[in-house]
Amino acid sequence: MVIQDEIKSAADQLCKLITSSMDMSKLKDGICEIINDLSQTADKTKMKHITQQPKKDVRITPLMIACDKRNMNALKCFIKTLQNDDFQSKERILFSMTIGSCYQPSPDGGNQAIHYGIEDAQTLHFLAHIHALQCRLLDADPNCHALKDEFIETQYSCLLSQQNDHGDTPLMIAAANDKLVTIKSWIELVQSSSSRNTQQNNDLIRNILQQKNDSEDSMVSILYGHGKQEILRYLLSLNQKGELPIAQIKFDDVKKCKAIISKMDLLEKRVPVEHKEAFDNQKANIEICLEILTDTISQQAEDMTVLLLNEDESTEQRKTKRKSKNQKKKSASRVTKCNDNSRMEKSHSEPIEVAKPKFVTMDDGTMVSDEKKYIPEQDSQATIKFSTHEKTIHDLLKERCDDTLSQKSEELMEALCLDVKMLLYSPHALAMHLSPSQLEAVETVLKNQMQAVTQAKEIHSRLLQESMTCEK
Repeated sequence: MVIQDEIKSAADQLCKLITSSMDMSKLKDGICEIINDLSQTADKTKMKHITQQPKKDVRITPLMIACDKRNMNALKCFIKTLQNDDFQSKERILFSMTIGSCYQPSPDGGNQAIHYGIEDAQTLHFLAHIHALQCRLLDADPNCHALKDEFIETQYSCLLSQQNDHGDTPLMIAAANDKLVTIKSWIELVQSSSSRNTQQNNDLIRNILQQKNDSEDSMVSILYGHGKQEILRYLLSLNQKGELPIAQIKFDDVKKCKAIISKMDLLEKRVPVEHKEAFDNQKANIEICLEILTDTISQQAEDMTVLLLNEDESTEQRKTKRKSKNQKKKSASRVTKCNDNSRMEKSHSEPIEVAKPKFVTMDDGTMVSDEKKYIPEQDSQATIKFSTHEKTIHDLLKERCDDTLSQKSEELMEALCLDVKMLLYSPHALAMHLSPSQLEAVETVLKNQMQAVTQAKEIHSRLLQESMTCEK
């Protein structure tokens, strides 16, 4: 189409302008000339043809050039132009298509604009702002109108989670190039988002750091693989004691780091003399990263030990409380038996008087009024059970655990430190407070409960069919 050719030509002209000048006035004048040229094309073109994007628009965009050349003035001019009401809506849409989308891939490895922006930390905020303005022009998202600031903040994590053709995120590329300032600024932008709480922001950062590329490397493995000890220390400093770590370290990371050092030992003799110093420095940094990983794993083990000890103490306290309750119940039952025996001895031929509740439902479904009921002597040994109160949620869950875990669920729950209230924990609380064996026990209870729900549905459907048959 003619309009697409005009846009590509204007984009090439704008890329040359960004490369040659960082002066705000020259950039503004150049952009105005480009928009004037585009407006002549816009007058001859219908709106639906303008907004129609090609199926595959893979090209180097002015946004990519501005980020790569660290031309922040160009990004500021883009924002002001998209906000400028002096231009017609059609002209601003054409300019938006000229600079390209923030999520548009390049022909060179599928990198997006943010992948080229690792040299300057401001690129993340500017690109998020530009994307919000582009969405507003095209009505691509209703939130970009009503919640402008919140919408911009949501774009921080979206942009940082973008992967190129090799699966690399912008943070991975920044880590490999030792861009500590950029990484800190980007993560702080996500953490300072007011549209979400602290836990939600930390979850987003954790998910981004756990992303893996085509080589199965995460950001942490890239850091110790390249010997970037300062960035590794910074990521580990984000972890807070007693909470799920943001930058997670596993034993596999220690093994992988040791394997890298062993491989470097084998290659050490083959390294040319001119690269020997750089090779030795990198190896030394990787060895420091190994020490950091080892210390972190040890600290995590100590924290887990303290947590388990605290759980043991709380378990002993629960056992002590439970024993005292059982002893009270036993003593109460003994007193009741003694009172019953004394009543039996006193009244051989007299009828036995039953306590008078207001209204009580018997086991056979009959109702007992507030009048006194008498039972003949031969029935004195019969057991009468009254249910004078509704069961609590805790009691119902307790009974369910007794039916599903085992015949001796009381000992099993005590052994596993499992309280029935744990069944209602959130995912974060389950991960923090329950061990793997406890999680398996909870999973067993919930699976059996789901089977009970399925059976209840079948009973409902069967009763419904029977009632419909009776009506016919």
